[in-house]
Amino acid sequence: MKYAEPLAYPRTCAGCQTPVWSNPIPVNVLLVQVEDGDRTGLLVIRRAIPPAIGKLALVGGFLEDHESWQVGGAREVIEETGLTIDPEKLVPLWWASSTPKPNRVLMFSLSPPIKA
Repeated sequence: MKYAEPLAYPRTCAGCQTPVWSNPIPVNVLLVQVEDGDRTGLLVIRRAIPPAIGKLALVGGFLEDHESWQVGGAREVIEETGLTIDPEKLVPLWWASSTPKPNRVLMFSLSPPIKA
C-alpha cells in the first residue's frame, strides 16, 4: 500500500507556534428505506445547492461539532426532507474516504423503513 505524501501546509502557526491540524471532515450519508405496498426503495433528494444543483442525491451532509453521527444523520433527514427518523434506530453500514477530496470521511448508515 502506498501512503499519501504529507501535506505541505505549515504544521505550526508561525505567530504562536500552536499546532495546526488538517483533520478529515465527517459526512453522514443516509440510506432511508421507503416502503410502498410490496415495493421498497431508497429516499433521494434533488440537490438545491452546489455542487450538482438539480441532480438526485442520497440524504446527507456534514456532521456538526456537538453531534453524534446518529443525531447528525437524523438532523440531515429533517433538514432535507421534512421527515423525522429516530436517531437511535440508525444502523452503521460503512465508511470511506472520499475522492477527489480525501479530507472527507463518508459515513453510511441505514434507517428503518418509512411508509411512502
